[in-house]
Order: sequence, then structure tokens, then C-alpha cells
Amino acid sequence: MDSGHFLTNEKTLLQQVAQGDKTAFKAIHDHYWQGIYNTALSFLKSPDEAMDIVQEVFLKLWIKRDTLPAADDFKSYLFITTRNRLISALRKKLRLDNLTRSCLHRGPAEDLPDGTLELKQLELLISEGVAQLPLQQQLIYHLTRHQGLSHEEVAGKLGIAKKTVSNTTTKALTGLRRYLLERGDLSV
Repeated sequence: MDSGHFLTNEKTLLQQVAQGDKTAFKAIHDHYWQGIYNTALSFLKSPDEAMDIVQEVFLKLWIKRDTLPAADDFKSYLFITTRNRLISALRKKLRLDNLTRSCLHRGPAEDLPDGTLELKQLELLISEGVAQLPLQQQLIYHLTRHQGLSHEEVAGKLGIAKKTVSNTTTKALTGLRRYLLERGDLSV
């Protein structure tokens, strides 16, 4: 989280931010964002998730801007805010990983009539393809395709940006299509 050098006018900037000065907020943002991003990336190992943390931290700063001048050590305050967001994200990721694993252990529908063997095989192939995706893509695929949630609902449920859900869904579908094409199923 070390940002290189201390902002000599940081207290003044924080007072301006408290009054709603977006230029002062941008100066604080520009000074600290790389350190927050690097810290988040080192824990989460995902650029998209790290960027979400950065956005959450700065959103919280803007929402609580009127309390910023009271911070004795802004850098420590920022570090604690980032740490708390990372802990929440890691806990959520652990819960989601467990949820994803439990969802993936469910096999294809076993109660289909015998005449639908081709459908069972396609369902199995899709399940295998989804299992090859990164965990976040698996989870978002499951929530959008199996639970029928909208991107906005998934974003709210997971506490991530709607744009991240959209981008992750696109990546998941592209990866799944590639997997199916490699296995010779051109019908999807």
C-alpha cells in the first residue's frame, strides 16, 4: 500500500473532499489507487476482483467523505478500509467456492426418459465444460443460467459491479463454446 511519497497537502485535500470537491478526490484517488490495486491483486489473484475492491474502497471514501478530515492517519485509515474489504471478499470467495463445488458435484438430470440420451450427453458435456471454467465464471454461469438471475441481481448478490457480471458471463460463454467446439458439438 505504500504509495511512494506523502502528499504534503493531504489534510487540505481531505478537507476539500469532505466539502464535495471532486478534483481533490481525484488527487487522493490518483495518489493511492495503484497501491490499493496491487494489494488487492496480491490477495485475490484476479485483476477484475482487485479492481472491484479499488472501486469499493473509493466509493466508501466518497460516501464517508465528511469524516475524512478527522482521520489522524489517513494512510492507516485507507489501509484498514482496504483490509476490511479484502477480508469480506475473501470470505465471500470461500463461500462461493464451496457453493460452486457443491453445484458442480450434482450430475446431469438422471430422471430424463431413455429417448433423450442425446440431451443427457449434451447436458453432461456442458457440465464438464462449465467445470473447466474459472470459479467466478462457473458461479456466475450457474446464477444466470440455472437460477435465472439477471446481471443486476447477480451483482447485488455477489457484491460486485454489474459490468463485472456482464464481462464474466461473456467470458464464461466464450469458454464454454470453445470447449464444446473442441469436443465436436457444433450445435451449441
